[in-house]
Amino acid sequence: MRRIKITWAKPGDILGYPIFRQDGAILLNTGVKLTREYIEQLKSLGVTHIYVQDDISQDIEISDPISIQTKIEALRVIADTYHRSCKGLSLDVRALRKIVDDIVDEILSSEQVLLNLRDIRSFDNYLFSHSLGVTVLSIVIGKNLNRDDKFLRDLGIGCMLHDIGKLDIPKEILDKPDRLTEEEFGIVKFHTQYGYRRILDQDGELPATSAHVAWEHHERLNGRGYPRGLIGEKIHIFSRIAGVADVYDAMTVDRIYRKAYPPNEAVEFIMGASGSLFDYEIVKAFLRSIAPYPVGDIILLNTGDIAIVVDINREFPLRPVVRVIREDGWEDIDLMSKTDISIVKSLEE
Repeated sequence: MRRIKITWAKPGDILGYPIFRQDGAILLNTGVKLTREYIEQLKSLGVTHIYVQDDISQDIEISDPISIQTKIEALRVIADTYHRSCKGLSLDVRALRKIVDDIVDEILSSEQVLLNLRDIRSFDNYLFSHSLGVTVLSIVIGKNLNRDDKFLRDLGIGCMLHDIGKLDIPKEILDKPDRLTEEEFGIVKFHTQYGYRRILDQDGELPATSAHVAWEHHERLNGRGYPRGLIGEKIHIFSRIAGVADVYDAMTVDRIYRKAYPPNEAVEFIMGASGSLFDYEIVKAFLRSIAPYPVGDIILLNTGDIAIVVDINREFPLRPVVRVIREDGWEDIDLMSKTDISIVKSLEE
């Protein structure tokens, strides 16, 4: 399968990956033949990209570190958790621990070390999908740091709840389609403290480190983060990991007020901020966790050819195997062996 803009979709295209509602239910499943009505409905929901299956990409397989079933259940648990917290009810800690355990188990048992699949999101399910995206990426980073099982499970709990304080931020500010004013951004910053309090209100049922992830995931190594301006190792390691994952996930999905950055640009930003905003060792583990040019992405080469990313060279992810599309067919080229050919940009943004 390959990833395309929703504006490129046409009736008869076959969906290659499910579209989820915010509660985890599948809106449209793999294999569905798109109609004009389906395409317009996806556009109205704010879906900007989809995966499709076609002749040129039918043998391109995109691996995900967690199964679709686990993703469905995770989104359901996150939705339930946020709804319970919003109503002032006790969280279902057992369900939270169970789904994090499932995610950790799948990631640890998977040979897939690079995140390839780019999440398909609508504007209305950003918060829940973002919580899951940060959780999965943080656990993969933790795995690449060679951390133990308990570390990964406690990290996952904290990441799944890292933005729960946004329940206390007015929706009109969170969903504002324009740049926030200084006053509005000041209000948003309080979500870290609100989240900390919401987690502590669970009377010790959750690890104290979970509350610190909510409180500190916007702290930065050089002390220029918020809310407390912590420096270096005064920021909990869970929060330092979550901070990298949070920035990457937020940059690479469409928001109401801006287009997504391509993964390679988000990776370059985080690399450039290593040692100043982000922990150097965590950034190194992050770079072993992310494919800058994910499988299925459509790219432009310096030759002027259009190609699809087919496979990742794990030691040199900036030089993937690509499928060059020609008028009379296509040709697969390993950019590791063709040093005169390079990727200019993604064509999907």
